[in-house]
Amino acid sequence: MFQHTSDYLKQIAMIVGFIALGWLAMKFGVRYNGSAIFDLRNVPIIFATLVFRDPRTILAIGFGIALARFGINGMSASAFTAFCNISTLGIAGSILVGLYRRRPNWGYPVKAAISLLTINALQVGGILAYGALDRVNYATHILPYSLPATLLLGTFFLFIIRDFFLDQQRAVQLKATNEALEKRTSELLDSQKLLEEKAELILQASKYKSEFMANMSHELKTPLNSIILLSQMIGESEDGVSFEDNRRYANIIQASGEQLLHMINDILDLSKVEAGKMDIVLDFLSLSDTVELLHRQMKPLAEVKNLELRLQVNEDVPQTLLSDGLRLGQILRNLLINAVKFTDNGYVALLVSTERPVNGAGG
Repeated sequence: MFQHTSDYLKQIAMIVGFIALGWLAMKFGVRYNGSAIFDLRNVPIIFATLVFRDPRTILAIGFGIALARFGINGMSASAFTAFCNISTLGIAGSILVGLYRRRPNWGYPVKAAISLLTINALQVGGILAYGALDRVNYATHILPYSLPATLLLGTFFLFIIRDFFLDQQRAVQLKATNEALEKRTSELLDSQKLLEEKAELILQASKYKSEFMANMSHELKTPLNSIILLSQMIGESEDGVSFEDNRRYANIIQASGEQLLHMINDILDLSKVEAGKMDIVLDFLSLSDTVELLHRQMKPLAEVKNLELRLQVNEDVPQTLLSDGLRLGQILRNLLINAVKFTDNGYVALLVSTERPVNGAGG
């Protein structure tokens, strides 16, 4: 039944059992003129100081045994003095338990010796102080026999319950070990979760880096192709090429080189790559200049495939736009490069308007 009972009911049952043991010790003790001269009423209190860890439990046992004293002789002077004496022993036992809690390194023999000597000394002192028996007769004829007998029997019973105490101590240590293991397990699970989150972040950063490098490799081809094609055109040009054409080609090469430099700077900025984001720099830019630059960069690519490149800006479009010029240029270049790449004949057109047209502008 004890194995399947809650801790609270076990505690109550053990307190009642200790009180019952105290009552039995007083009931069948050796008496002289109606007063007990030898019993083991203090042994349950001594046991309790070694079994329980809560001082309040010892107080409950002490007062319970003290109240049980009235059930033997009723309300009498000797019963009242016994009540006061046993209550004092309960208070002393609770103080000892508080001391033991502050001294966890004390072993069972030390605690047992302290409890046995202290409780017996206070019991003798209480009998002499309250005067339940004739003090002289008690000190000369009873105490020399009762005290050694009480100490011997108490030592014998303490030796018997030593295994119980050790089992309880092992149970407390096992409980502490289980709590430590549960705490350690919880910490390990938290650490594992943190490692999994970090591993996921690393994989995500690697994914961002791969996607970024793939996109950048595509982005780098546009200005490089423009520079290569214009350089070839300048190198293969005859002496009749005008100065204005060479100057226009040089401006396109310069603009493409600057864009290429910005892209290389983005590639080298690994912190942005690992974070999976790029900085957006907002500024007012001229739409006409943006479209003109795109036309200059994409025209050589279109001419290689004998395609016509059409770029149109409607009149209702504002002259300036708040945006990131570099990112906007990259997006538009990608669209135009794909259009040129997958168009075999005809033309490629870019229409800039305030509203999306109903029909596509490409051919």
